[in-house]
Amino acid sequence: MADDAFSNYVRARAAFARAEQDLDRAAPRVHDIARKFAQDPRRFGFARIAPALPADVLAAVRSPSFDRPDMVPAHDWPSAAEIQQAVVSWRGARAAVEAAYRAIPKAQRDAVAPPQARG
Repeated sequence: MADDAFSNYVRARAAFARAEQDLDRAAPRVHDIARKFAQDPRRFGFARIAPALPADVLAAVRSPSFDRPDMVPAHDWPSAAEIQQAVVSWRGARAAVEAAYRAIPKAQRDAVAPPQARG
C-alpha cells in the first residue's frame, strides 16, 4: 500500500512540475508581447495571421531602411483558452499532488518532500 502511495505521489509530483512549468512559460510571453503593444500600438502587428497587415506595410517591413513595426509571430501569443487551460491544469495538478501526499501514511511522509507550489 505504501509503495503504491509513493509511486502515485512521484507521478503526481512530476505532473505538477510540468503544469507549473507550462504556467510559468505563459506569463512572460504574454507580458513581453503586451509590453511591445503598449509601447506603441501603431507600430505593432502579428505576423502569419489573418487579416494580414496592408501590403505597403509588409513591403516596408522587408526594407532595411524602414522603421520597422514590432512584428510578433502570431503563434507566440497564447489564446485566452490556452492561458485558462494552463491555469486549470496547474490547479488540478496541485490538488492531485496534495492528495497523493496525504495518501502516504503519516509515519512514512518524512521519506518524501512535501509538495510546494510557488505563489
